[in-house]
Amino acid sequence: MTNKWYKDVKGSLDDSILIYDTSALLNVYRYSLVSSKKILKYLMKYEGKIQIPYLVRKEFYTNKEKVRTLNLYKNIEKTLVRQVERKRDELFSGLKDYERKRLHKFTYLQDKLKLKFEEMNQIIKTYKDEIVEEASVYKDFITEEVDVYLNTLLESDKVWDEINTVELIEILKEGDIRYRYQIPPGYEDEKDKKGINKFGDLIIWKQLISYSKIQKQKNIIFVTSDIKNDWFELNDKKEIVRPRKELISEFNYFNPNKNIVILPFEIFMEEIADSSDPSDTELLLEVRMGNLIKRLNINPLQNIIWSKIDEIDKKVILEKTFQDSTEWDNYFLSNTEDVYVYDVEIKSVNGTGIKIREESNEVIYSLSVIAECTFNANSENDDILTNGTIYAEILFSLELVRKLRDSEETFLQKFEDSSSIITSMSYYVVEKAEYTWGNDYHLDGTGDKI
Repeated sequence: MTNKWYKDVKGSLDDSILIYDTSALLNVYRYSLVSSKKILKYLMKYEGKIQIPYLVRKEFYTNKEKVRTLNLYKNIEKTLVRQVERKRDELFSGLKDYERKRLHKFTYLQDKLKLKFEEMNQIIKTYKDEIVEEASVYKDFITEEVDVYLNTLLESDKVWDEINTVELIEILKEGDIRYRYQIPPGYEDEKDKKGINKFGDLIIWKQLISYSKIQKQKNIIFVTSDIKNDWFELNDKKEIVRPRKELISEFNYFNPNKNIVILPFEIFMEEIADSSDPSDTELLLEVRMGNLIKRLNINPLQNIIWSKIDEIDKKVILEKTFQDSTEWDNYFLSNTEDVYVYDVEIKSVNGTGIKIREESNEVIYSLSVIAECTFNANSENDDILTNGTIYAEILFSLELVRKLRDSEETFLQKFEDSSSIITSMSYYVVEKAEYTWGNDYHLDGTGDKI
């Protein structure tokens, strides 16, 4: 966020109605237990101000189970044990050649490794037993507090009437024209939604304008988690500059004596939160993390991945390639010794969690980065040099350190200037690896291509 386009949100709430879109309302299910409790608290605190478009109610029930992670704790042991067993199987599969050679005390080594994997499974079981109480608290919170409150809210008279068929047809006609010329809101949804669903944002917007005419309150505060170009102007750093001017102009045309404020969910929470409450600070760090990660400069991140690839054991790349390749390709791979990366392309970057270190006054952002990496692979077979390529998809788990005293802008600048200092790699996983044969060359001194 580069400019504050809105005035005192908390102070204007007395003369406002508050409208959440579907994505914002679902956020109470998306975050940690502590943060979700805070979000619910603020929903309840300003419940008297809330109005709900009919389509928000409908979309909420359609998407609720996709984000309502009630089995998050229940499945943790099964999920983690499955991951451990998969890694165990990969390891012992890669040791077959050594086993055939009957190396000295190799059986002893295998037994020790098996014990370590069994120990890891026991650690997972102990952890699950330790969080039984927390799991119960989380489940009770979701089912007895969140579900009950939202169901009551969505079945109340705060929900607007469904748009009638005649009005809907007119909106759909208008939507075709607006989307053709990229007039906000909602045209970005045309990429991944079909039929009437792609006009969801527009339908909510048109109903919001219509209902605002009959409200006695002066201000309309619309809260959304849909941070795209069809709602907001974004700068080159993907920072929100302001809501789209077309939206403000359209609202003012139909409601000349009222004001509308369109806010991202995280900014709204920042405006109404208690800055003196440590748990509110944690809430704001968590809800703002996704947008902050999107604003990271991709070039330093690309450089970090390049440097981290040097830390990867190339044998791991080869072993995964063996598993995913044909028998013929494995013939060439079997004598491959020279493997080096020559291209890296980041495909996705996602925040996976935060930790606050109170003793050092720092926050740690956990990132999951998926990169497509291309390696040259050279092998020698029967006086022939074979040049091939390995295409690998690698998941990197990174941690970024931010001083709590630093603003987001300061942190982003530090990341650009000294990303290697504030970034560390926790682990990596080679998700996929595929070999492609390139060329064969004689090793008879001529170096001719075959």
